[in-house]
Amino acid sequence: MAKPPQTKPDSFRDPVEGDALAALLDEIAEEETPERLLKLALELQQQLLLSKQLKNPN
Repeated sequence: MAKPPQTKPDSFRDPVEGDALAALLDEIAEEETPERLLKLALELQQQLLLSKQLKNPN
């Protein structure tokens, strides 16, 4: 199966947080086992939620 190009949105290039998200996205793109893919997706969801809460504490 062909893999999509490894481009990342600018929002994922934030120095600290962005590197972690970008690395997680790379892991997801490379993963083949459904169980690990689900674990990575849940981790990404948690990180995005935390990031959103930190940026918009309302």
